[in-house]
Amino acid sequence: MLSFCFAATTWAAHTRTWHATYMYCDIYIYIYISQYILYYMHLIALCVLTICSLHACDQFNLFICLRNSLGRVHMNSCDFCVASYNFADTDGDFQLEHFDNEVQHDQDCGMIEMMVKADNISRTEWPSEEDHGLRMMVSPWSPPPWMKAPTPDDDEGAEHAAEMTGSATPSCLREGTGKPSKYAETWALFFSKFITAYKKLGINTFAVTPQNEPDFPAPWDACATRPRWRMISLRITSAPSSIRRIPR
Repeated sequence: MLSFCFAATTWAAHTRTWHATYMYCDIYIYIYISQYILYYMHLIALCVLTICSLHACDQFNLFICLRNSLGRVHMNSCDFCVASYNFADTDGDFQLEHFDNEVQHDQDCGMIEMMVKADNISRTEWPSEEDHGLRMMVSPWSPPPWMKAPTPDDDEGAEHAAEMTGSATPSCLREGTGKPSKYAETWALFFSKFITAYKKLGINTFAVTPQNEPDFPAPWDACATRPRWRMISLRITSAPSSIRRIPR
């Protein structure tokens, strides 16, 4: 399709006639509309297949039918949340003494209960999954605002970001992600405390990612980083001072 568009563009530029330009526009509109028709046909087909698979099951339970054994949960809020939230909102709390060890938001909204139920189903319905249950992967969208450098939307001269939405570039963290950065060290500790809190509530963490959409300073909860700095971030996150706090 891209080759066809390129050929039409070249032809229109070469002939320099209104007829050629009109034909190119007609072709472009046709392709543009066709893309959306195919996209929605694909969605409809997926919905039909899902409904058929559900009716083929003994229980009307999507989780059991699809035999899911891998999940992903956001650490702090994400762009699907009604509002931003985090578990360490005290500015300058580098030891995270005020961290919400109960991760109360995730309990109150039913996230924890849902994950525990999914884990139990995984263990009871599929004997091959009994040893580890549901594999949960943790990904952050944004650190608390006080850990973030000011974004383009913040007031000039601001010490840190006002919100979790948006991101400074090339790194959202104050002082960057190198070893001298106390904010990077605190963010690594945040990972540890979050995983520990989930463990106490019956949810084992199978894996973590350093950041959701790390290349994108999105207008929602975000934290942009460069590839090299993500490697540094991983080293800091896996430092012995953090790892020893994570329950095995």
